[in-house]
Amino acid sequence: MKKYLSIAALAAALLGQAETITYTPGDTWKAIEWKPFSIVPGSALDFSPLAPELEPLTLQGEGFFTEKGEQRFLNGVNITHSLALLEKEESEKLARLLAAAGFNAVRFHLYSDFIGQKDPGDTDWASGRSSAKLDPEKLDKFHYLLGCLKKNGIYFTMPIATWGYLKPGVIGDIPEYREEKLRIEVSALYPISEDAMKYVCDFARNLLGSVNPYTGLRTIDDPALITIETANENSPFAVMEHRPKLIEVYRRLCGEELKGASKEDVEKALPEFILRKHEEGFLRFKQYLRELGAKQPITDMSFRDNMVYALWRADPAVDYVDNHGYFDLYKRLPGMKAPEYTIRGLNPLQKERWGVNARTGSGRILGKPYFVGEYNSGYPSPYWNYMPPSMAAWALSQNWSAIFLYALSASAANTFKTDMTPANYVQSFNPMTLYATRMNAMLLLRREIKPFAVTIPMVLTPDYLKKQLDLKAGGRYPASYRDLAPRCRVGTVIWRPGVDLGAYPAVVIPADMPVPAGMTAKRIVKANDDLLANLADLLPGQTTDRTIGVNGQMEIDSAAGTSTITTPKSECLMLPAEAGRYTGKSFSVNSAKGGVATCFAGSLDGRELADSGHLIAFYLTDLRNSGCVLDYNADGLTYVRKLGAAPFLLRQGEAEFSLRSKRPGVPKVWALKQDGTRGGEIKAAKMPDGFSFKATAVTAPDAFFAFEIHWD
Repeated sequence: MKKYLSIAALAAALLGQAETITYTPGDTWKAIEWKPFSIVPGSALDFSPLAPELEPLTLQGEGFFTEKGEQRFLNGVNITHSLALLEKEESEKLARLLAAAGFNAVRFHLYSDFIGQKDPGDTDWASGRSSAKLDPEKLDKFHYLLGCLKKNGIYFTMPIATWGYLKPGVIGDIPEYREEKLRIEVSALYPISEDAMKYVCDFARNLLGSVNPYTGLRTIDDPALITIETANENSPFAVMEHRPKLIEVYRRLCGEELKGASKEDVEKALPEFILRKHEEGFLRFKQYLRELGAKQPITDMSFRDNMVYALWRADPAVDYVDNHGYFDLYKRLPGMKAPEYTIRGLNPLQKERWGVNARTGSGRILGKPYFVGEYNSGYPSPYWNYMPPSMAAWALSQNWSAIFLYALSASAANTFKTDMTPANYVQSFNPMTLYATRMNAMLLLRREIKPFAVTIPMVLTPDYLKKQLDLKAGGRYPASYRDLAPRCRVGTVIWRPGVDLGAYPAVVIPADMPVPAGMTAKRIVKANDDLLANLADLLPGQTTDRTIGVNGQMEIDSAAGTSTITTPKSECLMLPAEAGRYTGKSFSVNSAKGGVATCFAGSLDGRELADSGHLIAFYLTDLRNSGCVLDYNADGLTYVRKLGAAPFLLRQGEAEFSLRSKRPGVPKVWALKQDGTRGGEIKAAKMPDGFSFKATAVTAPDAFFAFEIHWD
């Protein structure tokens, strides 16, 4: 696996040693000024015009549609913790920034601890609450932000049970937890506890049933509220993995239900009991939300991709499927204390990392909308710049409905002050994020990539899944099936007698699942090591290490860990560390210094790339915090010793950008300032079939990563 290391770090790794680097401003890492709220309306960096006007949407089949029948895709971002509760001017700035960055949706994440009413004397956000009451002043701030989002054409969604802290005694009918402070346990307790069910219902009523004075609507009646999640990451066996005491509670209740059964019989029945109770709890809570007035689609189990969860996600009661996926999540090793952690620096384009999207995508239920409610990669990954455009390509090729980046800064104080929160963990309020998401916006909101024409589902039977069920939620999707995801549409179908599989050219079943009596399909193929070879006639040109995606629009070279995305209006080249020339259809880059980078060219006037008279180009390299200290270890891990602070440092890069054009002469090219206005002009050179110019990643402290191209 390729990893961008210095020569010294590579030598240290070969010798079994670690190299420690402290990142400081210099020729390689350039300090920048970061003023994200300065975008000039109508400038080249204002992507708000890409999002159509906010209209009521309805769920139809696998997507969300306007009354005119236009399908909408949601390019979203998570707002978490106290960032949901801002002063009015801050809310206005944040909403305008998100629209300018190309977002048309927000998912509110862990907000309940900040909007809930505290007991007298409590000041810490994690001190816990003793009721579902909301703080009126904070609810007003939340309402104002919702109104600002709506004015800027931004939809929103939210979970109700959000891992908020509850004080001991709030859930009094479960003896094991009566004296304990609770957090994520609540999402596993409300299906079995009347106290917990009352809490989540009261919280939903207080939040969704309140009238927003800035819209004149109850939040639950607002068409900008597109969907509702019952809880954040509440797949039951995943919650119990983090809180094993919950298993003891369910074990006790299962034994009480079976009345005198042996320990062995209780243990055998326990996994299915847990799943059944979870489903019953969801149905009760969903019914309450419907009685409250919710007409939005409602989902459940927004976490993990174990095959057994498909049983419940396929149920008609679950209106859409949501899952979360992180390419390279940070990990704190035993003995490490905050802020230290490790990251692997993995390349999301190499085969072994397809699993993040392929695995979560395999678990989507065909015929239902599919969201990725959280995605990101940890800081500091040299491949972070690959993630957003590749995520957009996955989403469109698979006909998903929404993706939500996790997350911006978690507090208002660290978002609006000069020395903002440094890049850390999976918080991404920095120029790498907000420039890369503009690539997403072009691809997603203009729906530039077509879905795969071929769909090959994983077909599972209830009997097979029940045999897989255990306290670890059974197995995940076979790797051989996940590896189909860059080559065709994937997803799950639960087969019962009467389910018609005739629309699919082939279906896949697990290698250890017998073909059930009565199942008929054009072709039934086992998910073994020969799966791709056995489907070769349906997926021409696809090999193990090189894939050509959607109608030739996306090509992944998994051996090199690189990719190109080619659409009529945009092209994206994801470059490896090695210097060299990399070519698309109308866009090519000659990388002089090398270094992992993502280069992008897109039409701003809606014309095809070669006909366009107004374009934008991006040259994303890498980002560090000043004073960040990293150990590059021989074990392949990067150890983050110090996060560092502002100002951000961007890795300098130089490359020649060449574009084919049908227009005569040469255009004017400018390095863009971060407010979207034009900085220094860059001389363009005429070529036989177009033009070229020298792109420098950082041209000035306030001009970096972006270029405007315009013909007079």
